[in-house]
Amino acid sequence: MFKLLIVDDEFITRKGIIGQIDFKVFDIEAIEEADDGFKALEVAKQFRPDIVISDIKMPRMDGMTFAFELKKHLPSCRIIFMSAYTELEYYRNAIKLNAISYIEKPIDLDEMKTAIKNAVDDLMQYLEFKNMSSKMNQLVLDNRDVLKSQLSALIVSNKVNLAELNEKAEALGYELYTLGSYVTVIITQYTKGHLDPYEQDTSKNKANHILKNHFQPINCYKVWHYKGNMIIINLIASKNDQIILSANRLKGLFEGIYDDLQEFCKPSIAIGKVVSRAGEVYQSYLSAAITLERLFYKEGKLFAVYEHQHLSSSYKFKAEILGDFNKLLENAEITECILFVKQLTQNIQVSTDSTKNMIKDIYFQLAQIVDNFMDISLDNINQQEHLTWDYIASMVSLKELEQYLIDKTRNYFETLKEQSEMNSIALRVKQYVQLHYDDMTLSIDCIAQEMGVSNPYLCAVFKKETDQTINKYITIYRVEKSKVLLKDFSLRIEDIASKVGYGDSDYFSKVFKKNALCTPTEYRKKYVV
Repeated sequence: MFKLLIVDDEFITRKGIIGQIDFKVFDIEAIEEADDGFKALEVAKQFRPDIVISDIKMPRMDGMTFAFELKKHLPSCRIIFMSAYTELEYYRNAIKLNAISYIEKPIDLDEMKTAIKNAVDDLMQYLEFKNMSSKMNQLVLDNRDVLKSQLSALIVSNKVNLAELNEKAEALGYELYTLGSYVTVIITQYTKGHLDPYEQDTSKNKANHILKNHFQPINCYKVWHYKGNMIIINLIASKNDQIILSANRLKGLFEGIYDDLQEFCKPSIAIGKVVSRAGEVYQSYLSAAITLERLFYKEGKLFAVYEHQHLSSSYKFKAEILGDFNKLLENAEITECILFVKQLTQNIQVSTDSTKNMIKDIYFQLAQIVDNFMDISLDNINQQEHLTWDYIASMVSLKELEQYLIDKTRNYFETLKEQSEMNSIALRVKQYVQLHYDDMTLSIDCIAQEMGVSNPYLCAVFKKETDQTINKYITIYRVEKSKVLLKDFSLRIEDIASKVGYGDSDYFSKVFKKNALCTPTEYRKKYVV
């Protein structure tokens, strides 16, 4: 744990100390030697000893001169002097250097051991105090950070408590100006998938570091708090410093922050309107939130300063859209599918007051339809839904959603083409089922007849290639199709059963429950409403 440097021009003295004392007892694990003060200073700069045992009378540089120089570089190093001389001046200098002990030669080993023990004990107390002091300083800093976070959360609340607000501000040494400049800025950080607690802390620390670096030269109060994937920042300037929070200054400041955040996440930054009183900050917060929602429809850099705009219409979702897209996929119309997605995006683009989560849900439902055509097994369908939603949830713009759905659709058709080129029996069976799943007479017999092979051979090949039976595949496909139809409330359960090849709606409900773990009615209530 500790390192020791022994300095003496007498070789026998140095080796005698090393050979006759068990330094491990004192937690001393590394020992270096030097034969004069000059050499000892060179060694100390590299070795950085915790304890030094030094003679006083030595050539080139004596022990006292060495010790004074050493303390300039290593002020916490503990020194034990040894000398055959007992001059008063040596004692005085030893006291100035706060030496642990002054041992006269010839050396008494017990006295030396006691001196070493005292040096180690003194070091331990010093390290404990240093550690405690460091923790106390950190607690003070942490407490200030907590107060700043609390002040930030309070000041953007709808019904702000000015007394509590002023109390928090005073604790930080801040002044909430009667007439000043206040502005709220919202930053969102999107990453693909969920972050574990360690990754969340890492991301938060990176963001805090970036903010502190950019805010450091700005002469105003800066407080912020976290809410989900959002950082809500509040800047407060006095009336005399209003220029600091001008639109151009804010834009320049946060463009730099935006660029740095891009290194580890996909940021969006919305700057609210500047207000003049603490009680009006909620209005600044609302304007930042509105600006943030509108960023979703923006192309390029997702960064904006609030501007007053007239409300636009909200996009009206129609369930038929899902059916239309489903039919285009069924008919293998890739060009029409791509045009469909682009037209949908254009229609939504003009409705900038639609909530982004509602729009994301539309694209999620369309992506699910593509997943269904990709023939994801029932065991993996829920997992795939989570993955698809996680991916869509991380998207920060409408254009990203459009490109994602187009890429997913193209990938489906490319996979379809590759499988078609392979011309496998299993693929031909799947294609036949996809075209005839609504036929109540659909059976292995009619499929085998269409393929021109025997029933046993057809079943064996399909099972080998897909690891499931043909009947199981037909059932799963029909159930997944019925899930899409259940989203149309104009259809009765009997109608849906008929549309997916079941003449008996009760039997259809039993099959659905066995595979989806709930009845069609329960599914409609739980997953569609």
